[in-house]
Amino acid sequence: MTGMRAGLRSPTWWCWSFVFLGIVLRVAHVARQPALWHDEAALVLNVIYLPVDECFGKLLHHEASPPLFLVLERLTMHVLGDSETALRMPVLVLGCVALILFTYSARKLLPPWLATLAVALFACSDRLIWHAAEAKPYTVDVFVAVVTIAGFVRTRDWPLRWQCMLWMVFLPVAEWFSFPACFVAGGLLVALLWEIVALSLRERIARLAQPEASDLSPEPALLTSRGARGLRASWPDLLSYCLLGITVVGSFVALAFGPAKAQQDGAMTDCWVNQFADWSQPGFVPIWGIASTAEVLRYALMPLGQLLTPIAIAGAIRIGKRDRRLLTVLLVPLTLSLVAALLGKYPYGGVRVSVFAAPALILLVAAGTTPCWNWLQKSCRFAPLVLAIALALPTGQSLYRVVMPWPRIDFRDAVTFTRGQLRESDLIASDHWEVLYYMRDQPDQLCDIAEIADRQPPRVWVLTGTDPGIAEARISRVPADYHQVDARVFPGTIVVCFEHRPQSATSTSAGPTIP
Repeated sequence: MTGMRAGLRSPTWWCWSFVFLGIVLRVAHVARQPALWHDEAALVLNVIYLPVDECFGKLLHHEASPPLFLVLERLTMHVLGDSETALRMPVLVLGCVALILFTYSARKLLPPWLATLAVALFACSDRLIWHAAEAKPYTVDVFVAVVTIAGFVRTRDWPLRWQCMLWMVFLPVAEWFSFPACFVAGGLLVALLWEIVALSLRERIARLAQPEASDLSPEPALLTSRGARGLRASWPDLLSYCLLGITVVGSFVALAFGPAKAQQDGAMTDCWVNQFADWSQPGFVPIWGIASTAEVLRYALMPLGQLLTPIAIAGAIRIGKRDRRLLTVLLVPLTLSLVAALLGKYPYGGVRVSVFAAPALILLVAAGTTPCWNWLQKSCRFAPLVLAIALALPTGQSLYRVVMPWPRIDFRDAVTFTRGQLRESDLIASDHWEVLYYMRDQPDQLCDIAEIADRQPPRVWVLTGTDPGIAEARISRVPADYHQVDARVFPGTIVVCFEHRPQSATSTSAGPTIP
């Protein structure tokens, strides 16, 4: 009994308990087989219909995705099938591995209880759990960021040339699995450059501090030689760093002017316009930058992660005083992402494409908790309680989502009903990509609403969502010589059957009647 009580008081026990909880939450959400959501279905359709070579060009349905992620999904499809669970399996595995690697980094970088806090925030982050349960590359973004942090922690004391050789293998390939990997690689390159500069300065200081050697006192010269050895960056180190920079930048340029450029799409850009700086009002750009950075933290630690921004700042100051190279690895990727948004090249803010910054921000929040807690204790008696609640909210949010899963449109019931009513000559019309996925085994009976007039089927089934105005807008596009004969409503979706009747055969025009 005494040993059990001691274990419960151990930060190590709590740390690995949160790791177990995080893995259970991720597996549980995949196991309940949630329906594919809009963008997820669009990406999966690319996996199903595009051959490997076309994954490196323009994609279907206004999608953008790192090419090697699509290749990974295609390999998974050939091995496990094209079910929702099978296509989500690689992301689930990477999400769980990322949690374990993050735990390793946190325990190396932070005191035991702060490391436990960081692991709890990472394990129970609502967005990290969400992205580990979908066939999208955002968990790969997090995985690349975590591997880079863990790799830096593990190899930071290696000779510079060996560090560069290691990253030369990983980073150029990672950029083709994850678009934000270029920001992560930039942070590591700056950190390694900082090490080269620091070594050069130390060597110069050592030379200036060492007295001139003489024939009567040979020992100082010997000490100078030994002291300088290992301080300066040798030519092999510099050459290795240059080769690393060339491979990383070359890989990025090939990706940017190859697949990424081919995937650029006006419809896609319109979705992200609010995540770019508005230079028509330059005075508000700094405010936008600060607010968007707080939104990145909110997205990482929902529901109110933006309240933890001062704690993250305190953590950055604390880590920066102790280890500037580590702070560079953590913060430069987010800074580069902000610069890209200022240039209108990459979205920035509380959006899924910025989730790669979550591991670094969580480490900063954990590192800043102790000084903020001590300051709040001196300022107000109950202030630490508010901080404790803010830190506990992400776990509460994730546990709530176990009972009340994330809301999303589910077309499976609507498709199942339609299949049961479908005749050989009927068509299904929908512009929802989820319907295209769930009808993937009958592609010949699918069409866009705009194609009904040209194909003239005897009956057509229109599947759409029930959001206000959506169903009416879709059904109003059905040609006037089609008459509504049936309609069924399912949670979040509606199925409307139209029969072809020339207008001469009907005395009045029957508009859509949606129940």
